Amino acid sequence: MECNHLLPLYKRGFNTDQLGMALLSTFFLCLFFVTSVSAAGRLTREEIQAIMAGPGMQPKTVNLSGYPDRELAIDAFAREEFDRVIRLGKAAADAGDAQLQYMLGVAYYLVTPQDLGSPALAKKYIDMAARQNNPYALWSLGSKVQCKSWGTCDDDLDEWHDKARAAWKQLAEQGNTQAMFFVALAGRNSWKSYVPFLSARTQMENFEKAARAGSYQAMREWFSRNRNKIKDGDKDLRAKAISLLTPFVKDGNTQAMMELARVYNYYTHPSEIEKSVKLWKMAEELGGGNLGSHFYGYYKDIRDYKNAYLYEFSKEMTRYSPAPIYEGFEIDYPDIFTPEVIKELRAQAIERYKQIVKWANEAGYKLKTEKDVNYFPAGWSFE
Repeated sequence: MECNHLLPLYKRGFNTDQLGMALLSTFFLCLFFVTSVSAAGRLTREEIQAIMAGPGMQPKTVNLSGYPDRELAIDAFAREEFDRVIRLGKAAADAGDAQLQYMLGVAYYLVTPQDLGSPALAKKYIDMAARQNNPYALWSLGSKVQCKSWGTCDDDLDEWHDKARAAWKQLAEQGNTQAMFFVALAGRNSWKSYVPFLSARTQMENFEKAARAGSYQAMREWFSRNRNKIKDGDKDLRAKAISLLTPFVKDGNTQAMMELARVYNYYTHPSEIEKSVKLWKMAEELGGGNLGSHFYGYYKDIRDYKNAYLYEFSKEMTRYSPAPIYEGFEIDYPDIFTPEVIKELRAQAIERYKQIVKWANEAGYKLKTEKDVNYFPAGWSFE
């Protein structure tokens, strides 16, 4: 029975008025067929959990006791694990560390569960950091959003921001790449700031400068603002994007590898997908995680449905989902996806997942540093 034309309706639901009675009868017949065939290949939640509990399927436990609390607190802030920031960073903040004072203030504001947080303590530590000329704290005191939450809005907001700009500029001149990024993002360039075209051009030049100095945040901002032009075929900007991303790739930045892979795959005409595949493999081997969804799309596009199924299954296992891994392959190509083939592909997917875990274990736990920090995480406004 040919049911392919009805599968989209099956997946998203249907309107009886639109289908009509004749179509309804066909639909329910196909629905029975789809359900029975899918169920034959279904893994239960318990079966998936049993697979995941097997040897080689879990990352090894990392002992972080040998690292200083300050480094662990910064790592926790970069990962937005704010409960750990409070636990690990409070002593340094109380001892006068302005960077940890700022991070602790943000952590007390954003931590979950909320009973661990305190808006009053958040304000206290932000004030402490600002008194030491911490630019992130100074900027936050001038935030229209944050001041409303504290009830401290007044006419001095711009003054706080001017102080932050001056502090960032001083740090940037000392080679701090995070400060270079914020100089570009929030800086004012004399009279050019009041001429929109020159202001925008200068800002992009500053993003590029910060990116070349090593700020990945500046690289991402530059790329996001040029993405549409690159996508529309601007070859010069595409070449510049590749030149900006390449040093981060060589430095082992797996996120940069994935971004560069997107350039080759989506923003190059014709696509250079082979380069993308190479970068995905490199990212996985460096412990960048399971990129099965990327490989799945590639193999599906070239109609290598066996490999597409394998990579999709290796990715979906981690979700502990009791639903079948169904993308139409088992039903549309029953001559290819025999029970024996499905069993073999799933076995290969399990071995692939073990390899992903092995690569992650070999890469080890890499502490994130200040250059990896997003100083204004979601919920803590830059505006």
